[in-house]
Amino acid sequence: MARGQSGPARARLRQNQPEGFLITADPETYPIMVLQDRYRGTYSGGPWLAISVADRLENGAYRVIRCLEGGPSGDDLEAQDFWANPPEWIEAAESPDQAVARLKAKSAALFEARASEELDAKIQEGLDDLEAGRTSSLEEVEAALQARFRSSADAAE
Repeated sequence: MARGQSGPARARLRQNQPEGFLITADPETYPIMVLQDRYRGTYSGGPWLAISVADRLENGAYRVIRCLEGGPSGDDLEAQDFWANPPEWIEAAESPDQAVARLKAKSAALFEARASEELDAKIQEGLDDLEAGRTSSLEEVEAALQARFRSSADAAE
């Protein structure tokens, strides 16, 4: 669903998807594929699976194909192994909507953690520049950081 879609338009788009198939246009997760778990949650914890960026290649196969032909849909041992340490791009829940919501929440948390790590790295880079004399003041480091993040925010919009 495109950003800015009204509630009725969003509901219509969802309603027109084939059974067991859901697409969203969130740039961090699009497209999301929702499937019923072969084992009805025995290993995954929920009968519905949501797969983020379902058309991305993982180990030579699209994520969704990997999940249909193996991993969570493989034999008992393979499914158990898959869910012992699941990849960050899949989530299970009691309903399709809950699976998607969990996946989006996990994706947002991962994005926030990565952004925090990126900020820490940029701060350290600025402090290293200050210590090495490439920058003359802490205010200069702060201004450079603000400029970097403004340009990143402008690019994201």
